[in-house]
Amino acid sequence: MVYSFIFVASVVGIAVGTSANVPAWCSSDAHGYNCEGNTLKTVTGIAFHNDCCTACIGYGDDCQAWTWHWRTQECMLKSTCNNVTSSLEYHTSWPRSPPSPPTPPSPPTPGTSPFDGIDSIKVFNPSQASSIQGALNPLLPIPNNVDSDRLAVLLEPGDYGKTDLHVGYFTSVSGLGVKPSDVKLNDVRIDTVGSNRGDTTTVFWRSVENMETDMHTWCSQGIAFRRILANHFVHDVGADSQGKGGGSGGFIADCLVKTSDFHVGGQQYFVRNLKAPNLNKDAWLSTLYVGCEGNKIGQGEPNVAFVDHSPSIAEKPYITKNGTTWSLVKPKLRKNVRGPSFDESGNPVGEVGESIDFSQVYVAKRGATAAEINKHIANGKHIILSPYVYHLEDSIRLTKSGTVLLGLGLATLECAERRPCIIIGAVDDVRVAGFTIAGAVNSNNDAWVQIGDAKYTGNADKPSILSDNHIIVGYYRKTSVKSSVEINNGQVIVDHSWSWRSDIDGAYGESRNGFTVHGDGVTAYGIFSEHHWQFNLAWYGNNGRNYFFQCETPWDAARGTLVDWHQPRASASCPWRNWPAPNWYQNPSKPRCYYVDDQVQDFFGISILAYSMEGGGCSKWCGCQPTQSMDTHIQIPNKPGVSLLNVACWKNCGGGVDHCVNTGRADLWGAMHTNWCSGKEVDGAHVSTCNAPHDLGDFEIRPSVTEVPEDLETIDKGRAVITVV
Repeated sequence: MVYSFIFVASVVGIAVGTSANVPAWCSSDAHGYNCEGNTLKTVTGIAFHNDCCTACIGYGDDCQAWTWHWRTQECMLKSTCNNVTSSLEYHTSWPRSPPSPPTPPSPPTPGTSPFDGIDSIKVFNPSQASSIQGALNPLLPIPNNVDSDRLAVLLEPGDYGKTDLHVGYFTSVSGLGVKPSDVKLNDVRIDTVGSNRGDTTTVFWRSVENMETDMHTWCSQGIAFRRILANHFVHDVGADSQGKGGGSGGFIADCLVKTSDFHVGGQQYFVRNLKAPNLNKDAWLSTLYVGCEGNKIGQGEPNVAFVDHSPSIAEKPYITKNGTTWSLVKPKLRKNVRGPSFDESGNPVGEVGESIDFSQVYVAKRGATAAEINKHIANGKHIILSPYVYHLEDSIRLTKSGTVLLGLGLATLECAERRPCIIIGAVDDVRVAGFTIAGAVNSNNDAWVQIGDAKYTGNADKPSILSDNHIIVGYYRKTSVKSSVEINNGQVIVDHSWSWRSDIDGAYGESRNGFTVHGDGVTAYGIFSEHHWQFNLAWYGNNGRNYFFQCETPWDAARGTLVDWHQPRASASCPWRNWPAPNWYQNPSKPRCYYVDDQVQDFFGISILAYSMEGGGCSKWCGCQPTQSMDTHIQIPNKPGVSLLNVACWKNCGGGVDHCVNTGRADLWGAMHTNWCSGKEVDGAHVSTCNAPHDLGDFEIRPSVTEVPEDLETIDKGRAVITVV
């Protein structure tokens, strides 16, 4: 399918007929236009692409039939006019002048929605409660490409009664209340029903935010639950109505549960700034609670850990509607904080933050370009991207401190060749949230998200914060990137991000690193990074803090890297792609799930999880390809200032590893937990012997071995049959 940036202009000096609402000149054979559809012919006297992109009203309210395709420099009929898509023939002799950007929309008038006319944003009020699920249903099946639909459902304040919602892929459901309690639902569900896959380990990419509702979900990475006030909050425990369970989740932040019915299960879970009577430990491998209030169930056991305060965090920006006033809320930075930003009635705890009027916000629509977005940023506007796939021709450049860049419905940025989708300059207090990010087909890039053009020390009181941004490398398209996310500035906070190389069924995407951190004072909460060829995470900056990290080695490692790449070896244009094939295990670059450079003097990580997956992804689950053992999953400096606590290594497939951390204990069949500080593995010592925050309470450091639950092995083997990754 052809996707284009849509540039619409009216024709000057051409008479428009009124018959059937179609311009008379358009149906005239003398001008060579075929208004019914398929072929664009040479038109005498047309000198500019603007003249190509004229309105053909007869095809619908939003037709504007002709459009300029910026990549191919072709004039084409928009597919939305008459459902003609890839079968169109394009005329290629139009002049190659650059497209003119569309006229920016005026700010919304009072009483109107700033999202009027955007088909991927649905705004509902309580009187329309019965219609909400109908809007959600089309996105329940798992998509088979990056270019599928996106959706944001926005719920105006009010009580929606017994409404239950079932949320699908690339969908965000958000309340518009000033308080979470302003929007009341009965229940929100996420599971395998309707997903056409029947496997909770492929339930990805969605969010539920800012409402009072019960939650029952079975899901995995790329999913966020924020600003939820609930009585019952149950995730990945037991099985859904299809008998499927054991998801590979997940992430919860800034939530409050009134009853003891709070549970998070599956393989692993990260929970930040939640309040509940009991902080349970239903995830079999590891759960980390940071800045949470409640009884610490299982404290001292190897598969759960508690950090009493979040050292520095600001919550994700969100949208409110108060009467007829729409606002973009930019939450305030909080330091050494415990619990959510609201109480049991939904009232704010502490300062809320900045409420930005929509006159200061630019809402980007389908086809918006980087040039258009950058112009509004330069003019001091905050940016909201509607739920579409944006085929960027250049980078979005955040060059002004304080800017908010918010994606709705997991809006997707597609990076152009040699251009990151997002570049943050030497600026402070930038917020980037709610995006999925991918590369253009057959593109090569050094990075897709680049934080800092050069090394900038940053400002700890005004950090730039990235929330709920997820990377998709591949997914049925050939793309390659050296590091999906590169952090060069100091004092940056990453609050939940999943960088995923889709490596089963063809390995169409190639990536060397997931996250690369050069800046000092960087804090990362809830990082998931999977299947990248060299380092799922590479950390070179000092004074770094990492609260929860989960990775998997490449499933297709035994096939050898670069074997099927469209550029099989290094070149002047892409020097980093010199990765010897076919033996991934014996590569001199030493692939690692987790790498902290030897020059780092001070670093702290807790709940660091590394899984061996090589040789999987087939009908036999494991044993698809010959495998060997890695030397180690996790490499860190043996220095007094470097500590990792509550580490877990799991040999799921492949040959496993000889050591979990450095030269320490082995990764057994099943899973093991260990700790490493001051250059050695620690057993039976108190946390005070390590370089760690002082708010870990009575956290006990002790290695142990955990066997794989029988039901989890069965559940995970079900993943072998999936054809979409």
